[in-house]
Amino acid sequence: MKRIEVGEVARAAEEVTAGDDLAAGKDLAAGKDLAAGKDLAAGEDLAAGEDLAAGEDLAAEEEAEDRGRTGESGEAPDGTGERAQPSRQREVLAAREDLPGESVLTSDGFEGEISVAEAESQSGEELRRQRISKLRQQAEALCGGRFTGDGIDRLPPEMEEAFWRQLIAFETAEPCDLFELLTKGGVSLPEAVLVSEEHLSDRLWETIYFLSSLGCYIENTDHLSDRELYALLRDNLLREPAIIFPDDPNYAYHIDTIGSGSPADQQIYLTYYATEKDRELWAKSWPDDPLPARIPCPFDRDRLLPRPSSRHSERLM
Repeated sequence: MKRIEVGEVARAAEEVTAGDDLAAGKDLAAGKDLAAGKDLAAGEDLAAGEDLAAGEDLAAEEEAEDRGRTGESGEAPDGTGERAQPSRQREVLAAREDLPGESVLTSDGFEGEISVAEAESQSGEELRRQRISKLRQQAEALCGGRFTGDGIDRLPPEMEEAFWRQLIAFETAEPCDLFELLTKGGVSLPEAVLVSEEHLSDRLWETIYFLSSLGCYIENTDHLSDRELYALLRDNLLREPAIIFPDDPNYAYHIDTIGSGSPADQQIYLTYYATEKDRELWAKSWPDDPLPARIPCPFDRDRLLPRPSSRHSERLM
């Protein structure tokens, strides 16, 4: 049997008492924390409720103001029957008034709304006008002068913009060698004296059609034989620097066999190609210059030559 001394019992009793006190203290502290948490939650709920109530009061005040302006029925005071706009809607509409192109003045002087598509169209037209102005300034700087007259200004905006773009492209493009382009493209161009009569027509028309594929068109050839025209092209006209845009069907480079402006070419023009009205005007403008007799063209080739319109047709096919 185990003996229990009085001192040990006393110490054991003290330990039990201390343990109970500690547990009680922990329970008390936990209770206090719980009470504090409940108080905190209650305070937060109270604050949230007060904020909500304040918001509802503010909304009610705004609605009351709206009713005061328009009457209890919500109609406008002028009897138009239009309902008053809530404050939030007024804010949105006020913000929209700052956006460009959202409203215009109608014919009767009152502001009316236009569609988004119409607003975008107006914005696009303004951008186009700005582009045209800049393109014109650039073209005038490249050409060294100001364009005058109202012919260009009467063009539709899209055509005027295209005109200035093509002019700038022409002024900034690098000239090319047509003779070199044809030979690189597989067109054989031997000297005229080396081409037999049998193959001459084929050589000539191969050259003509290859030029048209590049956007180059020959004019005023009916006074020349096939051999004369082939020799003129090979030895002279195809050797001149040319500015072409093969990928642009709206651009055409014209090769005029009598376009040099020399006295000899002027006489050929008056002899074979000028109308009677043109001849009379020439005689009146330059009475000291002799006017050659009108002679029919010896050949009938010009009506068969490719024209820029044929190139348009090819692009559409």
